[in-house]
Amino acid sequence: MALRLDFAASSHVGMVRSGNEDSGYAGPHLLAVADGMGGAAFGEVASTIALRTVVDALAAAAEYDSDDPAALMRDAVAQAGDQIRELIENRPELDGMGTTLTMLLQLGERVTIAQVGDSRGYLLRDGVLEQITHDQTFVQSLIDQGRISRADAGMHPQRNMLLQALDGRVEVEPDIVERTPRAGDRYLLCSDGLTLVLSEATLRDVLSVGTPAEAVSELVDLSLRAGAPDNVTCIVADLSDDASDESEPEALVVGAAAESAPIDVEPVVAEVPATDDEPPARSHRLRLFGPLALVLALIVGLAGFGGYRWTQSQYYVAASGSDIGIYQGVPQQIFGHSLSRVVELGGIDPAALPDFARQQLSATIQADNLEHARTILTTLRTEAQACTAVPIPDGCPGSTVTS
Repeated sequence: MALRLDFAASSHVGMVRSGNEDSGYAGPHLLAVADGMGGAAFGEVASTIALRTVVDALAAAAEYDSDDPAALMRDAVAQAGDQIRELIENRPELDGMGTTLTMLLQLGERVTIAQVGDSRGYLLRDGVLEQITHDQTFVQSLIDQGRISRADAGMHPQRNMLLQALDGRVEVEPDIVERTPRAGDRYLLCSDGLTLVLSEATLRDVLSVGTPAEAVSELVDLSLRAGAPDNVTCIVADLSDDASDESEPEALVVGAAAESAPIDVEPVVAEVPATDDEPPARSHRLRLFGPLALVLALIVGLAGFGGYRWTQSQYYVAASGSDIGIYQGVPQQIFGHSLSRVVELGGIDPAALPDFARQQLSATIQADNLEHARTILTTLRTEAQACTAVPIPDGCPGSTVTS
């Protein structure tokens, strides 16, 4: 029995964010969702690179019979991490970007799912919806340990803290799940922008009727009606054994990756000088220089005054010696002068934080405003206090298990 995926995909910026950092890919045998993070640190670049890399590695996998699809997916994830690491080494201003990655590969009589981060995969079979991925988040670890209930997780202040992401810092180990496919199975892959606002009961109801395209349209529409505070990306795919149509549907690319070069083009990180005969191309690559170029243009173009005022409307949280501080400005320098200063200290020892929080802090944590920065300090203080519990929680200093 020859199986394939009949699919639909969509990505929306949502109702709050100014840009889309999600990327998605759907093909006859491969589905992938990458939720970029980093904001001004170019989450859309990370998700695009990760998606391109795994598609290049896996999209042609259906052309041969692999005895170990899990190994193929682990290798693809490793390649994506290497690509992001190499780009950050070449462009230090990109340090802090990262992305989740959730993939589904269908080869013969096997479906394999790989997971890094908190984007999700679901399976609807015989009317029953099952989450087939496991969130790699701090809150999920608390649920696994029985310290909080699933109902409490949605309100937990650390619900967005990831234990793993593709950020070029450390090698990640994806969770791998294998399933025996059945014709009629329906899969959903999505970023957390969807699951933050829609319940599993709603997902089940929508997925239980209509075509993949109708389901995708309804899911995105419902998320927007619910406020969609984050980017929303979803892919719905039916596993089909229909032999009446031998042609395979054309692959879809959505989100940030769709706004850049074609998916099979290697990422380019250097601008090629324009000639008199050819105007400079307008592409996503210009965004690699975004925040720093904006700061420079504002400061130089407005004799320093307007640019400096803009920097002072920005806030972030970072280590300040043996404490953690709220910084006003941007974490950059120009002509040897810092564009930020500490405005408040939190009285928190960075060394007391769990591993994942220290990793986020080392990249700086962006805040929307001063009050948001204070909320971040409160969250970090809670995390440091949680690490004083006995027994020591996983990932905390002194624990035998670290993330």
